[in-house]
Amino acid sequence: HEEVKLIDRDHADIRTSLQEMHENLLALSDVTVVMRGPTSTRDFPCSAALLASASRPLAAMLYGPMRAVTPQSGEKRPELHLHGTEPWCFDHLLRYIHGLSVPLDIETAVQLFSVADYYAVVQLRDSCCNFLLEALRPENCCTLLARSHDVHCEQLTYRCMHTLVLEFV
Repeated sequence: HEEVKLIDRDHADIRTSLQEMHENLLALSDVTVVMRGPTSTRDFPCSAALLASASRPLAAMLYGPMRAVTPQSGEKRPELHLHGTEPWCFDHLLRYIHGLSVPLDIETAVQLFSVADYYAVVQLRDSCCNFLLEALRPENCCTLLARSHDVHCEQLTYRCMHTLVLEFV
């Protein structure tokens, strides 16, 4: 009897494919996400299957019980209209889903945490939370505590409270 060996695709190769997909979304997309934020609106060509694989809520909107559009290729792609997220923040979410680097500072991490939490992109949400926990200092503790309440980041709220108790006794 023959020995069977399983082989896996290299992680770097997978990442490269996702990044190339991001670079060619105009040609490869099958849905347009129209993101209407509080201050601006932007259209994003997207791969519905990739969005669905990264986010349960987006999967429900694209293929499940909350279906709002039916993805298709061609000249006039269907549009999925989403509200409440600034387009720059959704762009960061898409970059992350496509394996691209996302630059974080405290304000970006707070907003991206909220968006990643809403769309259930768990690893991005957790990465933003970890960034904020590492950025916590006595001088920014009160600000981060207020922001942690705004976006419902319980770990950050707990750590801020702990810092306040320890630093200001």
